[in-house]
Amino acid sequence: MKYFITIVLFGAVLFSYFNSNITWYKHLFSGESEHWTATFSSVSHVLETDQEKPQNQHLVKYMTKNKLKLTFKGSLEQLGTHLRYSYEHHAIGGSASDRKSNKSTFHYKVFTSSGGSGGEMYYPKDMEFIPVHIEEGETIPVKIEWDGKTETLTLKKQ
Repeated sequence: MKYFITIVLFGAVLFSYFNSNITWYKHLFSGESEHWTATFSSVSHVLETDQEKPQNQHLVKYMTKNKLKLTFKGSLEQLGTHLRYSYEHHAIGGSASDRKSNKSTFHYKVFTSSGGSGGEMYYPKDMEFIPVHIEEGETIPVKIEWDGKTETLTLKKQ
């Protein structure tokens, strides 16, 4: 009996999976300044299920992963001992900082920051749910501060 219940539950999961609609959204941005290059990627998938709710809504499940990668063009000595960066867009944003102790310098010139979100909600059937909505032509500004210097990069959609 235990195996029968397991098989029925597994079948229900498979049925739910194959009767769902998965949509992928991918965004890639890049930019460059005098001392830095940067890329930003955002990948999302949305699973629209057949599970309905009154008022013409259905259950939508989503997951988004974002990653910012900064590369310093100069030498490690030029990078110094302190780094702070931030980026902000109406749909996404983040910041990070790193400080080396004892006046030692960084041992690397590539810095990454990643994050994500996910969840589920009921959403109108006649509307497209987009977790990270970025219009064509929009840019993402990235501000980088290091060793007493500041630069702002403008990341453009690729």
